[in-house]
Amino acid sequence: MSVLLFLSGLAVKAVLLLAIAAVLVAIPLVWWDCTAGPSAGMAREHAQRGRPVVGVGGR
Repeated sequence: MSVLLFLSGLAVKAVLLLAIAAVLVAIPLVWWDCTAGPSAGMAREHAQRGRPVVGVGGR
């Protein structure tokens, strides 16, 4: 019984570590996308055309 409890505890810890790792990878990717990636390019393009998009540029 104690082996099963130990293994389930290890599984929970592994899932939590994977979740933390996923967040640590996702944050820089989202930051890059918003500042220099494709989303930022689309926002610049819309701003240059004079067609503001809701949620872009504080509007």
